[in-house]
Amino acid sequence: MYPLHLVLLLLSAACLRSQTTAVDWFLDYNPQVTAAEDALLHRDPHTALHYYQLAFAAPADPHTHDLYNAALAARAADRPALLRQYLGKLAQLGIPVAYFDRHRMDLDHPQLDWYALRGELLQYQTQHEQTFDAELIACYERVAYRDVVIRTANPPGEVRQTQDSLNMVGLTDCIATYGFPGQRHLRRSDPMQENYPYYLPLLHELERVNSTGNDRFGFLPLLEYLARRGTIETATYMDLLSTQHARLGGPGGYGTTSVVLLQDGTNDLYRIVYPPATVAEYEDRRSQLGVRSFRKQAQLLIDLYTGALGVFPYRIPRHSKLVAYPLEVADVLRLERVGVVEAKR
Repeated sequence: MYPLHLVLLLLSAACLRSQTTAVDWFLDYNPQVTAAEDALLHRDPHTALHYYQLAFAAPADPHTHDLYNAALAARAADRPALLRQYLGKLAQLGIPVAYFDRHRMDLDHPQLDWYALRGELLQYQTQHEQTFDAELIACYERVAYRDVVIRTANPPGEVRQTQDSLNMVGLTDCIATYGFPGQRHLRRSDPMQENYPYYLPLLHELERVNSTGNDRFGFLPLLEYLARRGTIETATYMDLLSTQHARLGGPGGYGTTSVVLLQDGTNDLYRIVYPPATVAEYEDRRSQLGVRSFRKQAQLLIDLYTGALGVFPYRIPRHSKLVAYPLEVADVLRLERVGVVEAKR
């Protein structure tokens, strides 16, 4: 049972920084982005742009990695006006001009006046710097720093539990005081950067929730709300919730771990073969979020890591961490060798 007063407090406080439009990202955003990404996987940037435009129509702030992929699609489809629009939006969300300078070869277009565009990006950068809430992010960064200090010191179990509890009180205080930060409130130098100061403290708290069954601060309904409103990315939400449901091998509640390496001195890639009932659960949960199916995601990762995709400039998927497990895992999980890793992301 969640502490109702705390849940209501955190939900109301989180609204301070959430998207202002009533968009359900599980229904209105994710399915369109998934369709756009599927089109890019089929080398069809024109269709991809159609779906990106549908996804970006409602929310105030599309996710930066989606804007990045959409910008590359606009470049490939010879749509310089859209390319300019998406690069401008990235700058408005805090991506610095230095990033665009470093990646000009990937982002420029013959019909794009790069120097005029750069002047616009500089203006957006200045506006972002002037409105950036340093106190907000400093509050969350203090929580993240304390989390690192606690784990570095590695105190005895009860002491660490007490320190973690106090740090979680600090996190709820940040939420109550400032609201929950969206992507424009974070310090980032790259649209793919995952610089979320709340991530590790929440991860460790959800590990405790998994072991005790007690969501003492009501973070589970809060995270669903934030993901549904687009304040946090759905992929981040799935990662955190998979920890809450974690079992050996890290399958979690959404099947976020589907391919792995073994610590055997090779680059052999293995697919985890889950029971059909487990896969069905993953498919159902992922469909409710509007993201790519478990089977398609697993095959995409296999194609990505074995080089079967060939030259593919798009960052799909955004989250593609390849984990190397101890050899003992092979005695517990059913593994199928699917190829050799040629590229790591």
